[in-house]
Amino acid sequence: MSKNRIYRVACSVLLCVLMLGPILVPSSSDKRSSAASSSLLSTYGSLFGRSGNCVSLSQLQNSSTLAHIKSQYNSITLENEMKPDALLGYSPSLITRDSAKNLGYYVSGSFTESYVPKINFDTVDKVLKICYENGIGVRAHTLVWHSQTPDWFFRVGYSTKYGYVSQDQMNKRMEYYIKTVMNHVYTSKYGSCVYAWDVVNEYLHATTSGWEKIYGARTTRPAFVKRAFQYAYDCIKYFGLTNKVSLFYNDFNTYMEVNDVITMINYINSDGKICNGVGMQSHLSTSYPSVAYYTQAVQSFVNAGFEVQITELDATNKGD
Repeated sequence: MSKNRIYRVACSVLLCVLMLGPILVPSSSDKRSSAASSSLLSTYGSLFGRSGNCVSLSQLQNSSTLAHIKSQYNSITLENEMKPDALLGYSPSLITRDSAKNLGYYVSGSFTESYVPKINFDTVDKVLKICYENGIGVRAHTLVWHSQTPDWFFRVGYSTKYGYVSQDQMNKRMEYYIKTVMNHVYTSKYGSCVYAWDVVNEYLHATTSGWEKIYGARTTRPAFVKRAFQYAYDCIKYFGLTNKVSLFYNDFNTYMEVNDVITMINYINSDGKICNGVGMQSHLSTSYPSVAYYTQAVQSFVNAGFEVQITELDATNKGD
């Protein structure tokens, strides 16, 4: 969405319509001309501030595809190339703590492991450069997710031959990963194009992974999720970006679990607002959910004081 809340936008639009008085209905030819000159960016993008899509580096590197992206959108999300498995790799490439520090990685003084996994920023760097030079914003997706995070990242010695690390050790690894990724972005010449982060993705639908093995079953008060947001907030605060960059909890079927999402985000923000709001993946169909049911969920999040961004929007036609 942008910084304007949905209900404020809606009310403003409605107010303008009410104040206009009689409205002239355009002719059919005027309608066709208007439709031909309109784009997603000039219509909904203008209304909500951001219009986006998911893309890959190869699409951004294709000049004709990039031109189309710029005509329709002012924001992109990498479909897979910024997820943990893309940055960490399917098998670990370990480097010493000193080597990591020399690369600009974040390694806290309490981090006791001798080695850390190297993070591959090659694709991210190329994407940031293209987006910065073409005026395209970036939603960074995603830092903590039960899927597409390599299992070795949770294991003793970063090896699937061994068991899972303790919660304390995993906290330090999570801090290392989140702060290293975010620091890399915002120390980049091109990092200013990143205006939002999905800090935690789909926790309320987590299946068995290292996160659950270490931290236990899902609740609406997950301490490690709150900790993840704190690490992310620490970064944007350090760079003076708390009023420019938003941090989100992102999930699907949020309209079915409104109360759980609100309860969890309120818990995350119980010591100060570190989560700006909710990313609503919206896999819809013509049969479900109803417009009223969906809008009620959006309004509930807005009433709770959350910023709302509609993510992964698609609709399936279940019948004419």
